[in-house]
Amino acid sequence: MNILHKITIFIFIYFSSTNAFPNFFPNVSSIPPSFLPNTTAVAWDDFNKLSRCRLGQNVTGISKLKNYFHYFGYITNTTGNFTDDFDDDLESAVKNYQRNFNLNATGELDEWTVQQILKPRYTDVRGKIHDVDSG
Repeated sequence: MNILHKITIFIFIYFSSTNAFPNFFPNVSSIPPSFLPNTTAVAWDDFNKLSRCRLGQNVTGISKLKNYFHYFGYITNTTGNFTDDFDDDLESAVKNYQRNFNLNATGELDEWTVQQILKPRYTDVRGKIHDVDSG
């Protein structure tokens, strides 16, 4: 058996052992994002389920939407304790959001509003938020 063959076998055995792989990434923060499951995609898909929600309803996921509007300044609740109730604060936030994006300001989560919420955005160095151009 020549040396090259021995080295090949050693490398195969070394990298086949289960002890080699846990050391591949020393901690969670070193794992490349492309290796992690896309957990945000599920959250965005949940927003689709909120289409046609309106004042007075209690729908699972409304609290996440309130967090979204809070993040972008449409809801000024500083406690961050949001419920799944579609309340007056959320209706006001939705109306303001709809006005900002030239949508029909009904305060209801119609299809157009939800689609606008789902559009990817980025913040420039001055803090201005922009839609990501899909083309």
